Amino acid sequence: MNGAKRKTLENLLLAAGPDLIGTRVRRIRERQGLSLRELADIAQISKNTLLRLEQGMVPRVSTFKQVARALGVKATVLCSLDYVESPVIGVQRIDQMKWFDMDNFRGSAFPLGAGKLDEFQRRELGGSGVTPFANLSSALEGDFFHPNLIELYGSTPRRSHPGMEFCFVVSGEIRVVFENSIEKLGAGESISFHASEVHHYEVIGEERPARILSIIVYFGEGVKGKASHWGWVQKRS
Repeated sequence: MNGAKRKTLENLLLAAGPDLIGTRVRRIRERQGLSLRELADIAQISKNTLLRLEQGMVPRVSTFKQVARALGVKATVLCSLDYVESPVIGVQRIDQMKWFDMDNFRGSAFPLGAGKLDEFQRRELGGSGVTPFANLSSALEGDFFHPNLIELYGSTPRRSHPGMEFCFVVSGEIRVVFENSIEKLGAGESISFHASEVHHYEVIGEERPARILSIIVYFGEGVKGKASHWGWVQKRS
């Protein structure tokens, strides 16, 4: 099986050609703000080897795979003739936002209604026990950085999931409840924590909804193929 994969990658490298491959590697390296030395160190190859690759020398398959991995790009994708570089800027307009029910979201759920709900509609849903939230699609492609806007009318389910979580309170007051501690936050305050800690959010105070920006950052290969971004451990009663 490994031999077949190796042959496929060799064929892709030959089809794309060393000049094209070298140009792509250099452009992505520069876009990521890496020097030749820095990328070579990450890829665990010599600086001269990387320089020769960028200048159009035919790379070894093993070397190319190391460089692709260091750049965070799948090797077969990087040398594909259909390769399109990911955008470097992501923008989301207000009319592009789609709202979901956080309490029942599993990564592939349908949005609430048509998704494009105004504030009055979200308040009505919030009053019936829904926690409206929007995946912010301005995030660039890649399964490691997930920003979400959450409107809290009550309490979210307890959950535990991979990665780190950062929460910034845009408006209102909230509690972030862990197994052994509770943190109270007001507008302008933030918290970061290992998301494997069982946690949930609660709104406090008079302002409803409280609005929070939650950013989940995943690390490493271990998160690939996960069933969803959310690890519910107990549904809200």
